[in-house]
Amino acid sequence: MPVKIVHAADFHLESSFSGLSGAMAELRREELKRTFLRIMDLAEKEEAQVLLLAGDLFEHGRAGRELMHFFNQAFSKMQAKVFIAPGNHDPGLTNSPYWSYQWSENVHIFREKFEAVHLPDLECVVYGLGFTHFAVKDPLLANFRVADRKMLNLVVLHGEDISTPLAARSSNYLPFSLSELALAGADYYALGHYHRPRVVWEEGGSIRACYSGSPEPLGYDEEGEHGVFCGFVGKEGNKVSFVRLNSRSYRTVPVPCGGEEFLEQLADLAVQRVPEAERRQDFFRLIFTGEVDPALEFDRGKLEGILAAHFFSCRVENAAAPCHDWSSYDQRTARGMFAAKLQAMLAEETDPDEQEIIRQSLYYGLDALNLGKVVER
Repeated sequence: MPVKIVHAADFHLESSFSGLSGAMAELRREELKRTFLRIMDLAEKEEAQVLLLAGDLFEHGRAGRELMHFFNQAFSKMQAKVFIAPGNHDPGLTNSPYWSYQWSENVHIFREKFEAVHLPDLECVVYGLGFTHFAVKDPLLANFRVADRKMLNLVVLHGEDISTPLAARSSNYLPFSLSELALAGADYYALGHYHRPRVVWEEGGSIRACYSGSPEPLGYDEEGEHGVFCGFVGKEGNKVSFVRLNSRSYRTVPVPCGGEEFLEQLADLAVQRVPEAERRQDFFRLIFTGEVDPALEFDRGKLEGILAAHFFSCRVENAAAPCHDWSSYDQRTARGMFAAKLQAMLAEETDPDEQEIIRQSLYYGLDALNLGKVVER
């Protein structure tokens, strides 16, 4: 019979969130815990029989028995069997809090060698492998095979897929390839390491291997939806799908400018650009584009201070150019000769990268001549 699973990974509880203020970092740590509990509630609501946690549940060195107790309290209330494969951020080192805690009977934590846990009532075998160091360079999946392909076989591990054309050929994070997954013979691979959800192997509409991603995004390089995979795994095919659960998102928004002279005007543009409900909920990276008055000094810290009253969290970047009136420069002056020379070079250049270098040189040079300094952009 098919087995109902929930697959999650990369919680990174107790992260430092070093880029945030102390209060904001503490808030995010609490929100990560609340999202973890929502996943436990989902597993109960869906009547999951197996919960697969593919590593990086926490940050080693920042977590202790209190966090293990938090985990165990949630696990002990569940009907599901819980399987944990430690990753490179929560490796099963000799001093790991994983080993200093008495876990509930339904919890199993894998160590450095592949281990099979038989679940006779489900006619299922769960295989797992955990990091016991911060790095695992050996391709440990290369020689792994399930013992009996007639059984329903699940695998949970934390590792790096190196089968894509752009992937590095070497890895410190348990490297594997799609061909190795196929040869190993399991019916479903619950993977962890990448923080965006990603299907690695799909066959006939049936997901055979995937990364669940981090349930909550941890930075601006993790935009998009976050959550877990949930559904049935069976010998006739898998019916597993992604479930979005993140409470907040990281978003990048361009803010077109049109000759503004003051930072307050830029702030108004950003506020008008994003609906209030979204401003109060998510993390925003605001990239100011277009043109601004040449005399405008783009003070990022000051602008972020103005916007703080309107956004839950935001950071700003300047990609706007000063809107110089080229006709106003007398070509008999240093400014005029400089502007004319670089405009002529720009007109003759055909390479886009070189054009951008000349354009930036033009703007920076005029900043220096007009303002006595270069404006950040």
